Amino acid sequence: MRTFLALTIAISTTVTAKTIELSCPAEIETKQEIISPPGGWDISTSSPTQLDTPPASTSKHRGNVTGFSSGHPKDRAILAPEKTTYSKKNRHLINIWSFSKSEEDWFICSYHNTVFELSKPLPAGLKQCRIQYNDGQTVTRAWCE
Repeated sequence: MRTFLALTIAISTTVTAKTIELSCPAEIETKQEIISPPGGWDISTSSPTQLDTPPASTSKHRGNVTGFSSGHPKDRAILAPEKTTYSKKNRHLINIWSFSKSEEDWFICSYHNTVFELSKPLPAGLKQCRIQYNDGQTVTRAWCE
């Protein structure tokens, strides 16, 4: 009877594990400018609506959770997913990462049409994270357990 009770407690603890939703700042604002214009060239923009704005105009870019790293992402120890599942019924793909307790793991947010990434360390003790994509490969959810 004691074995059954201990097993029941262990299973209920696993089932009620805390799920943490991951999200990135929805957008960032960046500035693009030419630092050293080549001699003999005039500067303009490819957008007619921006011809009258200064060359150092800003633009906004949307972001999503795009991956994980072992240690700070600037060290480029980017982790590949361990497993990928696809649901034809729900038409989504899920990449799955598992973590060990020995490293500090980070999640990474990438922003469309930029080279910028924002990152944050994951809370300690998480065992697994997932990123779900819709059929068009857009991130629809990112979470950890």
